[in-house]
Amino acid sequence: MSVRIIITLFIFSILDIFSLPLSAQCENRQLNFESANQDHVLLNAVNLPSSSDWTVELWFRSSSSSNSLSCDNESILTLRNASTNEYLSLSDCNGDLLLDGFGPACGIGGTLSSGIRTQWHHIAVVYQSGSIEVFLDCNSVFSNACTLDAPTSIVLGSFYTLAAGTYFKGDIDELRIYDVARSSLEICSQRKCRIDPTDPSQAQLVGLYTMDQGDPGNDNTSITILEDRNLTGTTINGSLVNLALLATTSNFVCATNPMLYPQEYQIQISNYSRTDSASLICSGDPLHFCVIDTSGAAINPPDGTTALWEYNRGNGWEAAPLAAFNGTCFGIGPGQLNLSCSQNFIGHEIWDFRIAQMIVDDDLDTCVYYTPEATIKICCPLDSTTLTASSNFSNNLFCEGDQISFQVFLNSSYPFLQLPLSAEVTIDWTYSINGVDFPITAVQNSVNFAYAHGPPTPAGSVCFRADVTHCDSTKSMTWETCFNVDPVPICDSIDIMAIQDSVELINSSPKIYEICGGGYAKVNMTGTFSNCTPNWQYSFDRDFTTHFFLGATNSSINTNIVPRSFWTSDTIFYRVCCIPESNPSGCDTCYSNAIGLTTRPRSPLQIQGIDTICADDSTLWTIVNPDTNVQYRWICDGLAVSSDTALTRSTESCCYVEAQDDCGLYRSNQLCLNICEPIARISCPLSPNICPTVGDTINLTACFSESDCGPISTYQWGWDSGTMISTNGCDIRHVPIAAGTTYYVTVTDSYGCVDSTALTITPCP
Repeated sequence: MSVRIIITLFIFSILDIFSLPLSAQCENRQLNFESANQDHVLLNAVNLPSSSDWTVELWFRSSSSSNSLSCDNESILTLRNASTNEYLSLSDCNGDLLLDGFGPACGIGGTLSSGIRTQWHHIAVVYQSGSIEVFLDCNSVFSNACTLDAPTSIVLGSFYTLAAGTYFKGDIDELRIYDVARSSLEICSQRKCRIDPTDPSQAQLVGLYTMDQGDPGNDNTSITILEDRNLTGTTINGSLVNLALLATTSNFVCATNPMLYPQEYQIQISNYSRTDSASLICSGDPLHFCVIDTSGAAINPPDGTTALWEYNRGNGWEAAPLAAFNGTCFGIGPGQLNLSCSQNFIGHEIWDFRIAQMIVDDDLDTCVYYTPEATIKICCPLDSTTLTASSNFSNNLFCEGDQISFQVFLNSSYPFLQLPLSAEVTIDWTYSINGVDFPITAVQNSVNFAYAHGPPTPAGSVCFRADVTHCDSTKSMTWETCFNVDPVPICDSIDIMAIQDSVELINSSPKIYEICGGGYAKVNMTGTFSNCTPNWQYSFDRDFTTHFFLGATNSSINTNIVPRSFWTSDTIFYRVCCIPESNPSGCDTCYSNAIGLTTRPRSPLQIQGIDTICADDSTLWTIVNPDTNVQYRWICDGLAVSSDTALTRSTESCCYVEAQDDCGLYRSNQLCLNICEPIARISCPLSPNICPTVGDTINLTACFSESDCGPISTYQWGWDSGTMISTNGCDIRHVPIAAGTTYYVTVTDSYGCVDSTALTITPCP
């Protein structure tokens, strides 16, 4: 009989490699009985309730050649209740299948089928509610009313009396005992299929004897029982009696029955590079799938075989949704095996996988087999998670020595990383100071907590680290958030030194120095400035309410010539502003002491006196508030003329005074002396009496008089004879006498300088 095999594989994700027990020669075996040796198997205390319905099935092949008139009745199967002695037996009678039995209201006997030898047959005996039905190769060959108690023992290969001539010659396989009457459909659909005793559909199975024991062709004499592989109830093993079990006479032989046994294979799941097996992955990891045989080699299914995969993620078995699940060896690329974790409260999913194998023979009998289920754990990613911390300091800016209190948060959008945490999530917290770790065991598995740094915080960095383990130690991630703790800026002192002229300390707090006007000095850092960037500042108020920057990092700064045009006060102050190296910083800026610089006071050097005099007069020029400790020198028209504190001048000249003190030579204002000389003038008679005769009135004027110090301010007329007609300022009208009249005029300028002149007028006769 040819067999057509169609393998259907249902897998969605990753399976661990699994293997099945292997034999050196064959995986499926049957039990061979030699009648000459009186081989038989005894199953006592069969696990059937006494009043229940029941079903017994098996495969057999008779190789007997006996043919006697009396019929030896080589018993294939005997079912017996030891208490009531009720029994039922199926035997080979000269190549016919014979049914024999005994029970109340039950007469069983007769031939069920002819020509059964050399071929495999499946037989099933079903007892249900007082009737017996026998199925041979899916056909009902006997049905009759019969009341039988459930068998308490079964004999394979002989009648229960073990009488001579009742021993079976041939092969028996796959004995199944149920405590329920199975339908013909159930019997027929599963007769060629190896069953799984753990399958819920096999819940009424009370005995299963697959006879897949031993190692054909080898010494199996140590085997004394026929194993009951039923896993759902009490195990009743059979006793092997008279079986040789040695080398070529071993009664366990390779199976030849028509059962559709599955091909033994397994699924190999490895990482994408196929270097290591995989049983746990993160969502989206790539993998490689391959179907291998028991030797570990990739199989090549027969031509025309189709491959499908299925998986169970807790909702029952279903086909894989990815087109990539096709064939027997293939890769699943990154990002294809994904979980939806937004509503996942445990953080992973368990996916079970299996390979289904469907075998169809020429009779269209079909069996579907599943490999042992393999499990993969697919873990949700730990992304979309952040670690944040706030503190009792604004903007988390810290300075050395601060007493810091933190509130720490591990934020995730995934519910399995929120309270209550998934049982498989572990969060270990660590606080580190400058790289030294301090585990915070009291807050393990917390997603937020308060933490106060104990002693004053040192400079450097402080960090919180969350080590999150998920699924197992290989699936973990670390989050860390760190904060700088700035060192306290250290400011020392500054002082001043003169470069030109000298400086003199005139005030100690703050230090204020005097310097000569026009001099300059240098301000120096005399101490240590650290943990900061020093910046020079100047201000015209000692509190630096308004200040200006001069430059950074230099250890000294020049004052340049003082005072300067931008000065707004007689004193300028300097200091160092040491700005923390981090910006912004949790530390305050520190400042050096302030140094003031002012110009040394000088009494103003001034000379005073009249700068305009009349000719032949003199004036006295003096120094205002002279200092007896100062040497003076009068300089007039470039020549030193005196060292007194006063100077008399009577000629036109320009003079100033020079003085010498600790700050050097300086001079006074300049005075220049002007000499005023008025000139009095009387004109000849004016028209119309240019040549007067006796008795005429003449017109005279002094208006042409002048002075180099300004206008003439007054005119004083006089005459020695004659008659005054009128006078008006610098003009006069007068009648001279015949003998002549002499006229006089005196003029005075604005500075009081005076000049006089005279003119005699004699009329014509």
